Amino acid sequence: MNILKEDHLSSLPDDLIQKAKHMSKVYEYIYCIENLLRLYLEIHLKTKKLKFSTSVLKGIEVRKNDESKHKWLSLRGGTDLFYIDFKDISSLITHNWELFHEDFPSQNWINSKLEDLTRYRNLIAHNSYIDKSDVDTIKAHFNLISRQLNMKSKDQGYTENEESFFIKGLTNSKIYTPMEIYEGINHTLVYPAELEVAPISVSTYFEQIGPFFRVNFENSYTRLDAKILFHEDSGFDFFDENVEYIKFQIGQHDIDGDGIDEIFICVQKYALDFAIEAEVRINIFKYFPPAFKKHSFRDENWEKIGSFHNGCIMDEPIVIVKGSSIYSSRNFRHYYSEWIYVDGEFVERGI
Repeated sequence: MNILKEDHLSSLPDDLIQKAKHMSKVYEYIYCIENLLRLYLEIHLKTKKLKFSTSVLKGIEVRKNDESKHKWLSLRGGTDLFYIDFKDISSLITHNWELFHEDFPSQNWINSKLEDLTRYRNLIAHNSYIDKSDVDTIKAHFNLISRQLNMKSKDQGYTENEESFFIKGLTNSKIYTPMEIYEGINHTLVYPAELEVAPISVSTYFEQIGPFFRVNFENSYTRLDAKILFHEDSGFDFFDENVEYIKFQIGQHDIDGDGIDEIFICVQKYALDFAIEAEVRINIFKYFPPAFKKHSFRDENWEKIGSFHNGCIMDEPIVIVKGSSIYSSRNFRHYYSEWIYVDGEFVERGI
């Protein structure tokens, strides 16, 4: 239940309500990263002997004693790791670096991020407001740490039923509604941790002429030129009653076979009562990793290697991505379209 919609809070200033909604999302990130790290340490605690400093052990004892006097409160957790402060996580990792050095690029890499997150956590604990630029830093640290620890599920983070996808064969894929795109999404990307300058997420923001897509790095971003028009001269109104027939899909696939996934940003128009008006637009972006993190913002790191439109499809449009091929049936006789990536460019075939 969203308490911000309850009647007895309706008299609160609108600005306060909007800030509360904003901060609720920030809390989710801090909660998840803190407990992700506790779970990570707990896995090591089961197989290795962790060394706790005297000050950390004293803090654990104090919290356990306090908890025993207030039995009506929920328990913190099942191990001592849930009785340490967030700031103590960094200390614990440093104190046991011989156990953790293979999991992180360096002590400074993890400690600097935890130091930042500790400051933000303290602000949240005192109900202070955190602006968007700081939220972007929190999201970046969250994505980098979670990817480094590789604690995502085997399907790379999303368990959405693949039957809902109109683009089959993508990994790390998810469906979004037009309103979600309009309000702003943050789609986490999955790249190997050994990739020195790795994209973190694809996000959207809205300006006067429509939504824009950008790919985010730790401290920078680059705008992606993704077409969402179905024809060269027509698109759709985000507030039109027929917008329910539109859905977006974002995912990854290594279509050129170089070991680095391309990003797919796709949009579909389909309704049961439309006879031959189903359409699909596919945008494909290739990433050229720069040598230095300070160059991650450069536009030349990205190339749109494909932007395909397939229209006049009868019934539900389904596109199959496999290897270097993108196949789309017209669902009418044997008509189809196919684009195959060969020698650095797409070759179109079909009937």
